[in-house]
Amino acid sequence: MRKAITTIILVLLLATPILAEARQGHITLLTVGERRNETFGGIADLHLEIRPGSGRVFIDSYPLSRIDTQISTRYAKDVACNFLEIDCTDKDFFYTIRTGSSVVGGPSAGASTTLLTISLLENSKLDRNIVMTGTINSGGIIGPVAGIEEKAIAARDAGFKKVLIPKWSILERGDPELNESTKYADSLRVEGIEIVLVSTMEEALYEFTGKEYEDYQHEIIIPDEYQEIMGGIARDLCDRYEHILSGIPQEVLMEREAAINNTIESRQNAMDAITRNDYYSAASFCFTANTAIRNIQYRDISEEEKEAISGRLMQEIAREIEKINEEPIKTLSDLETNIVVKERLLEAQNTLQEPDALNNIGYAEERLYSAKAWSKFLEYKSGEEVILDKAHLSAVCLTKIAEAEERISYLDLTFPGTAADYREELEDTRMIQQSGDYPFCIFRATRIKADANAVLSATAVSKEKISELISDKLGLARAQINRQGENFPILGYSYYDYANSLQETRPELSIVFSEYASEFSNLDMYFPRRESAEKHGFPALPDYFYFGFFLGMTIGVLVAGVIISTIVTRHKKKRRARKKK
Repeated sequence: MRKAITTIILVLLLATPILAEARQGHITLLTVGERRNETFGGIADLHLEIRPGSGRVFIDSYPLSRIDTQISTRYAKDVACNFLEIDCTDKDFFYTIRTGSSVVGGPSAGASTTLLTISLLENSKLDRNIVMTGTINSGGIIGPVAGIEEKAIAARDAGFKKVLIPKWSILERGDPELNESTKYADSLRVEGIEIVLVSTMEEALYEFTGKEYEDYQHEIIIPDEYQEIMGGIARDLCDRYEHILSGIPQEVLMEREAAINNTIESRQNAMDAITRNDYYSAASFCFTANTAIRNIQYRDISEEEKEAISGRLMQEIAREIEKINEEPIKTLSDLETNIVVKERLLEAQNTLQEPDALNNIGYAEERLYSAKAWSKFLEYKSGEEVILDKAHLSAVCLTKIAEAEERISYLDLTFPGTAADYREELEDTRMIQQSGDYPFCIFRATRIKADANAVLSATAVSKEKISELISDKLGLARAQINRQGENFPILGYSYYDYANSLQETRPELSIVFSEYASEFSNLDMYFPRRESAEKHGFPALPDYFYFGFFLGMTIGVLVAGVIISTIVTRHKKKRRARKKK
């Protein structure tokens, strides 16, 4: 009897908290298909169940789902956990997709998948009269999709009162040769349904739940240590200009006066940037000036001298690569520094291996010097330590390759013929992964993904909308950087700083670097923190788990009490009955 009672109590106490944590939810997806050369919209159902587990993601779709849908679903889960700053390694996610179309494809359900995941993780109730479409990008940025009119009509016909559409989606592409302007989502009107434009997950969540989230698009607070190191790099590169100039004979300077004047202008731009504390831009201007003046210095020297310089540089680059590979990677700033330094070293090395290498030794030499200058960030010790062993770096490398592949596929689908170069770059990145250089693999794959996003954005926007797009992109990048708190993203902020300085003079590059800023400011979502697990011996779990645990304990004890009371009462009755006999 006692054994049975003990077993019941243990089962109830162990099982009830698990049941309390398991959660289920549903959201409607919008789809678009083609039949007899006619595009039409439709709906699909996405169900999610979250159970205790080990961070796995399961996808059950009928009909079959394409690989890009599977990738975007897994990524959506990661974005959701990162958005809420929750460790999801103790949970399994079961996504079930049901639709009437033959194949589930494309990443346009990414935003809805992220929203559903967030709602379950934080136990928010979703408004069932609303539906949404949109891709999902780093930091909860909602990206443009195709077929927005067809999807809005399908939403209305399915009985929805409101549809959320990504802001920069194209309604109708214009032909510049015919003086036709492109129409965007803001001009979409569908009778019988309200259309709301969104750019971020915060905006979408507000529409679905009424809950307001913190606005991170405020001015960035730059750590003094970052400013000190980046300022030192900029001044170092700018001081180098005078050093190179002093080694060039006067007659050469007079012969190349026009070219020299261009370098002086570039250096003056750098000094102006230093005055504004815009150190990344200053470093870039001075690097450009140094390269140009170094090329002037080496232009008329003999082939033997050039070969000697090239050989010396190759040896020095090899030593520097060996040094950076031996540096321990404990924090995200260590990882970012490794990436920045390695990129410059490999670029210098590749330059010296090209057929016309002897004509570019000036560039290679200054790229090498730039790598050495950036290695000063190895002294930057800020933020929490994360798990950055080879196993995690390798896994993140593969994840970033998969994300880049998904973006390239979507780019090719949206703008056929634009993705060939990116596919070639991605193949090179896979070779880097196979070589075991996981940090540089992460860098390359992340940059390819950002490049594809930039093309998707820039190609879709007409000239009159460029400044508005850049403003949005910079705001989203700023939010990403501010989310990091103490883990200030040195690489992400450097790209943001540069994008900000280019918005007037090189708007197309500003879009690219703002994408870089967003992507590289969000690397923390891929690496678990070394939190209280090592100190206390238990995993960091979200607050609702502990609420569920103690609620389960209470219910378990009450239920066990009722069962025990019933068993004891029956046992007493049997004993009385035996005594009467």
